[in-house]
Amino acid sequence: MMMSLKSKEFQVNRYITLRLENEETVVYVNDEKFIQCKYLLLNIPKEKIEEYENIESIDEVAENLDKSLEYENMINFYFPPELEFWGHCSNLQVWVENDYNSCLLHRNLAFPLLKKLTELGDPLARIVFKEEIAKRFSSGFQSVINYLVNENYLYYLNPEEIKCLLEDYRDSLDNSYCQSILRKAARYWSIEGLNYFRNNKYNKAIKFFKQSLQLFPNDVKTLNYLGDVLRDKGNIDKSIEIYNKAINIDKNYSNGYINLSRAYFQIGDYDKTINICNLALMINLNLVELESISYYLYESYYNKGKFKEIRKARRTINIIKRKTRKELGFTWYNRIDDIPERIGHILLYIFIFVIFLVLFFV
Repeated sequence: MMMSLKSKEFQVNRYITLRLENEETVVYVNDEKFIQCKYLLLNIPKEKIEEYENIESIDEVAENLDKSLEYENMINFYFPPELEFWGHCSNLQVWVENDYNSCLLHRNLAFPLLKKLTELGDPLARIVFKEEIAKRFSSGFQSVINYLVNENYLYYLNPEEIKCLLEDYRDSLDNSYCQSILRKAARYWSIEGLNYFRNNKYNKAIKFFKQSLQLFPNDVKTLNYLGDVLRDKGNIDKSIEIYNKAINIDKNYSNGYINLSRAYFQIGDYDKTINICNLALMINLNLVELESISYYLYESYYNKGKFKEIRKARRTINIIKRKTRKELGFTWYNRIDDIPERIGHILLYIFIFVIFLVLFFV
């Protein structure tokens, strides 16, 4: 630990440095500005000491103290910035010397710092990060639990660890609250997986999708995402299995049909592609989904040389489109799909009429 009186700088460890800048204490991590400390929680009134004998963390102190300690009394008593700076330095030093014990700092500082240190590769932080999350959740202190959930720290645990935590504290936590935590975790992992997928980081995407499915194995959207990743990786057989599972769970899940037809089309199984497309036409598809299904259906018939079936399928799909547009109120647009067919009929009539005139006058 080093202190430079001239520069007002205190190095806590190789990662954390505090600096006094413009009379404000600023925490730097890896020489990058991390957070500005807003105030220093000083003490507990002697006359109220008995009320705080069982307090186990700074968060409980902050929540149970009268707010006047934080604000009104700070007006009555002026503390030089240097004194506050030393107080913060002391707090951070004690936190580090006690192996990043999150009870010794307010949660708004302890967990962001611990997360950042973990990302930087601090060996101790990497060991205790998840332990501190589980420990503070297990404390049963509701404001800390809410913080860990709302700030997504709880989701650094794996599905089994989260379920164990909730099981241990199911009696003290409302069941609907436990379910909301599980749903938020599943949604968080699903979104993380989608972000990795969009950046072509397939293995990490698969990891997060599978974590989400451990909590809610019948979530068709996450199943669909997992199928997409597997298909893009070239594991089409496995993706087909996943898509089939999704539409078996929800017979009206349109994206499942579209992606399943695409997968079958990719491996050249046109019969199954046609079958899935025809099943999809029996559910409610929007206009964009109809375009996707029609593409795989027409191309599959074409590759099999069934040209009459293409015309039949086109008429069926045009009927569905007109019905869909009518339901949406697009009555003026209902007949546009028939224009090519109508033009063909008109040209045929003109040709027959011309032949008739030629034969009559000749």
